[in-house]
Amino acid sequence: RHTLAYVRKLGRLYAFGLNGSGQLGNKTRKDASNPITTIDIWKLKAWHIAAGGDQSFLTVSQDEVSQDYTKKNFFDIPMYLSADTYDALSSDDNFTSRNLSLIFSSYSCLNGSFSIIDGDKWKKNDNGMNLIEARQIIRQILGLPKQILLDLKATLVETFQPKLHFYHSDQIRFLLLLPEFTSITDTTGKLFFVYNYCKIINGLSEDLKEILISWWSTLGAAYFVHIVNVIKDCILSLFAQPSNTNASNKEKDLSFCLSVLLLLNKCNDSAAIINYTQFYLTEIIRYINIEQDYVQWISNAKGLCFCQYPFLLDNLIKTRLLDLDAKLLQQNVIEGIARFNMQQIMSLSAANRSVALVQPYLVLQVKRDNLLADTLNQIMNSNPDNYRKPLKIVFIGEEAIDEGGEFFLLIIREILDPKYGMFQVMEDSKVTWFANKSFETDMMYRLVGILCGLAIYNSTIIDFKFPVALYKKLLKKKLVLEDFASVKPAVGRGLQNLLDYEDDNVEDIFGLTFQISRECYGETEVIDLIDNGSNVAVTKDNRCRLFLTGTDHVPVTGISSMKLIFQSTHGADEGKLPVAHTCFNVLDLPVYKSKEVLREKLLLAIENGTGFGLV
Repeated sequence: RHTLAYVRKLGRLYAFGLNGSGQLGNKTRKDASNPITTIDIWKLKAWHIAAGGDQSFLTVSQDEVSQDYTKKNFFDIPMYLSADTYDALSSDDNFTSRNLSLIFSSYSCLNGSFSIIDGDKWKKNDNGMNLIEARQIIRQILGLPKQILLDLKATLVETFQPKLHFYHSDQIRFLLLLPEFTSITDTTGKLFFVYNYCKIINGLSEDLKEILISWWSTLGAAYFVHIVNVIKDCILSLFAQPSNTNASNKEKDLSFCLSVLLLLNKCNDSAAIINYTQFYLTEIIRYINIEQDYVQWISNAKGLCFCQYPFLLDNLIKTRLLDLDAKLLQQNVIEGIARFNMQQIMSLSAANRSVALVQPYLVLQVKRDNLLADTLNQIMNSNPDNYRKPLKIVFIGEEAIDEGGEFFLLIIREILDPKYGMFQVMEDSKVTWFANKSFETDMMYRLVGILCGLAIYNSTIIDFKFPVALYKKLLKKKLVLEDFASVKPAVGRGLQNLLDYEDDNVEDIFGLTFQISRECYGETEVIDLIDNGSNVAVTKDNRCRLFLTGTDHVPVTGISSMKLIFQSTHGADEGKLPVAHTCFNVLDLPVYKSKEVLREKLLLAIENGTGFGLV
């Protein structure tokens, strides 16, 4: 863990780093953080320089030698891996594990392996490694004799100990390779290997962690999911350890692994490399009581809680926890009200013969024929603290009391009624989305939000088919084209076609502007997406800014998506021009005597037709 540096012009050899065995050559055992002069060899020329372990080597010559000392070593083999160097190594008749072990035993050698960068500079967002080549070479290594693989396994276990400190991005490039090496080890070695990998990452500075995340974000799905999976396997292996395993050490090991999964999930949130479900680790419920884990988490108890990492839990587990959370809150509310009411009763006296007791339930009394208005009035006039109480519904004039099931079914059906114009069911996707324009007040939408919350809180399923895009907006997460396509699939495909179009003549082929039109209560509403959008053409350079199409052009989805109606106006004067009802996509065509006349009249109408009129 030390470095030698030769300055040719001065004829001096400098050294710095660890010096526990006197390897710096300054006749002491004191570590040096700054370069110190070891020996003066100005009359000689350095031939070989090497440093490793607790040893330093220097060979010199009186003759002029090459200045490229980086390519000089005591072993006549390359000190990095690539397709070329591996072919050269494996073609040697005397090929042994020693050849590869020398490379695998050095962070520096691995950092320089599989390089695709010319020169010695790497960018923050460019890891500089050809990982496809790396995976191919590792697959070839797996085909080597068993003894060589055993030797390599021993080397890897010895090398990747989390003892070093790293200060620069050039020093951590090997972290991209480590997960690929797990295939060389057995189950026990893999557990040890992945644990150390996670511990090394946890020991990095925040700046280096951010650089590593940026590198992860450039990986393909296959490489990224492999890293996720080997860490998940490590976590399950830790759980499967015998019950007599030191609990403190086990928890520490789990924390290291979970922290790295958290970084990977952060990366995936922004880069969307793999589906979020591939982080699920539902197998953990075989080893832990998830409800007890949740109670421990909300109680801020010491120790590791898996509920700190919700991205590991699937919807079924989260539903169980949501139900548990609601029951705990309701229980606390009821117990609190019971204590208050008891105190009120105990305060009764000759001077105070009546007390006001608190209702432990949120009771809504509604009429079936006035359901929405009754609910709105009572919800809006209720103290929000009452929303935490268990819900009871009384239908006026009926004996039974509903706990929410029928009530939510009826009121959601009422809210979705087109007469209110609050929501619309999208034709292609069948999901529920907000109406383009509604005459209802914000209070009505607030009511819908409260009703959704009450339904969840009272463990009731409601039939609101909202897309994922809505929940991403609530979480203030960035929306992408796929989110739009989940609401309007046909338009989404058209926009993707626009983005994928490679030629420069986007303006001529698509004929779009930054203006959209949409139907609203039987009329067409025109909206500029940007200032003066109707006069700004969509080009290859600005197409990424578009989300919708213009009114006077064929949609991006193609003319097949437009419902155009051509109707004949029999008896109309042949001298009249065609008339377009733009709000309804209807074109009135008089009966002309020939195609030539039709063409003439139609072009005349297109070129000169502006404004609105009554027909």
